[in-house]
Amino acid sequence: MLIAMVASVGPSLHAEDNGGQLKRARDEVRPAGSSSSRPDHGSSHHHHHDDDGGGLFGFFFGSTSSNSPPTPVTYSSSNGASDHEMLPYPYADGQSGFLIRKPPAMLPDPADPTKLVPNTKRTYPVGAVLRAEYTDGGDGLNRYAVAGQATFVLLRIEAEGHRYIEHLDSGATDTLTLGTLGIAVALPAHDSITMLIGGGGSWYHDHYGNENGWYLKLGTEIFPIRPLVVSADVWGGFIRDDEFDDYSFLGGGRATLGVIWNRFELYGGWQATWIESVTLDGPTGGIRVWF
Repeated sequence: MLIAMVASVGPSLHAEDNGGQLKRARDEVRPAGSSSSRPDHGSSHHHHHDDDGGGLFGFFFGSTSSNSPPTPVTYSSSNGASDHEMLPYPYADGQSGFLIRKPPAMLPDPADPTKLVPNTKRTYPVGAVLRAEYTDGGDGLNRYAVAGQATFVLLRIEAEGHRYIEHLDSGATDTLTLGTLGIAVALPAHDSITMLIGGGGSWYHDHYGNENGWYLKLGTEIFPIRPLVVSADVWGGFIRDDEFDDYSFLGGGRATLGVIWNRFELYGGWQATWIESVTLDGPTGGIRVWF
């Protein structure tokens, strides 16, 4: 399992009287600006629950014969566990997509269709992806993020860390850290299109402390034509203030277009984070490495 953590960049000063975008986001989670003077859980923009919810949840959701000369054997599962396998990276070995139907062990020889030869196309049952990206949030706000993913064909374990750093007009610096850890199920719609659905736990940290919660996620990966990679996802859930049993919405989304060469993808697009009514967004870019 890969756990993505973003390290703090230098000491931070927090100017509550001259706050920026991060202060507005923090005020949505901690309206009074300090844990000792927060309003009761009747606050209008929070969501109160009588139960002790907010914890983690569960999600787990033959070759065909032909007349001579033989035509290519149709893909089929050899063990019944899964009809799909992953390429080493998108478009590997001249194939299309990334998550493809499991190829047969033997294929017709291109030089002589009446003969079968071993299939040399590479597919893996396990893989990993690492990603690092930067977002310009405008007005002195910057986002640095890292993410890791362990992939087991149709099941993924995902972790992300987001570090927001805002340089205020007063010269002070404000910071906010977010993180998620969860699972996603990959639903192949086509060799070139994969839909993702999942969820997990979320984490919020500012200089007043930590809040934990949960999220749900929907996403897609599209491999239309070499070397293009289209990725999009949206996620959302709630973080919980244990002291007052208050919930605040926390979510995000991103859409990117990338160009891949071998195992390395450079991409750009748009990224957003939503904390109740506050939106932290901007153009984003980064690198993704497929293993």
